[in-house]
Amino acid sequence: KSKKVRNAVLSVSVAALALGAATIFYINKAAFRPVRRLKQLFSAYDRKEASPEGIDLEKLAGELLSNHAHLSQLVRETMSEASSKLIYDIYSGSITGKRDIEEKWNRYFHDWTKEPVTVAVLSIDRYEAWSRTFTGADQSLLKFAVANIIAELFESTWRVVCADLGKDKMAVLLQPRESGVHGSDLERKLEEAIEVVSHLLKFSVTIGLSTAQPEVVRLRQGMLEAENALTYRLYEGYGSVIPFYEVSGHEVQEPLSDAATLEELLRLIEAGDEPAALATVERMIAYVRTQYGYPSAALAFLQSALERIDQLGPVDDGEGQRQFERLDTLELSEIQSELCRRILPHVQR
Repeated sequence: KSKKVRNAVLSVSVAALALGAATIFYINKAAFRPVRRLKQLFSAYDRKEASPEGIDLEKLAGELLSNHAHLSQLVRETMSEASSKLIYDIYSGSITGKRDIEEKWNRYFHDWTKEPVTVAVLSIDRYEAWSRTFTGADQSLLKFAVANIIAELFESTWRVVCADLGKDKMAVLLQPRESGVHGSDLERKLEEAIEVVSHLLKFSVTIGLSTAQPEVVRLRQGMLEAENALTYRLYEGYGSVIPFYEVSGHEVQEPLSDAATLEELLRLIEAGDEPAALATVERMIAYVRTQYGYPSAALAFLQSALERIDQLGPVDDGEGQRQFERLDTLELSEIQSELCRRILPHVQR
């Protein structure tokens, strides 16, 4: 009987050991199948043999995650650049079709809603003097800083994308994150941005603001409105926010020619009468301010006045023949100063 009990216990023990070994083998095979598959994948990724000795799983996993993070960053940067490029293409007229605009908008601005969008065109005041102060690399860096300041100020309540339009201008596309945001709130925020730029970067900017556009296909209309409003910097002065709705009514005013005053000014310059010439310039500027409602007409007249003065003959004013290539980034009082600066060498020679 003792032998039977012994044999029975031994048989049961052997059977239990066999069952346990089989169970362990099965669990090992099933549970670690993903790990073995990962090793195979990493082996192919790293161009190595799939062997336990030749694979550092932690190192390869870290490398793969690092590459994924880098790729994600590149995708985000590319999307940001693509959205800015779309704004520039609409501004330049490279994209005009409704279907093309909507297709690219849905691709690059998929996280934006159906809320109206507003366009602000920002311009650097006294751009010619500013561009002489900073090199090309510094100019790009300062524009990038302006875009970062605007994004930082608006990010909490507005969706915002900035696009460099070249030279002095930058477009800012804005959409409220929640409905019910008023235009006055946007204007106050833009005024705050102007103050921050002036305080941190030490130069001033002026902003033209469009009306809210209900459809993305009207973005170019918004850009034209913002640019139109921006031209009124000539009268409003530097560092201001100029909404389109405040100046749109001025477009119907026809400019009245002041050619007689300009001819009188040229005669006084040739006669060397400095006080009378400067007084005529002041009278001419006052006439422009009251009679030229549309800035483009005023700028064209003032540009022609500068050119007529320069045609009186070459002079040495101690600074060389420094020219303002553009007047559209200057306010009227500074153009008056420029006219006087051009006149003095002629009347004093």
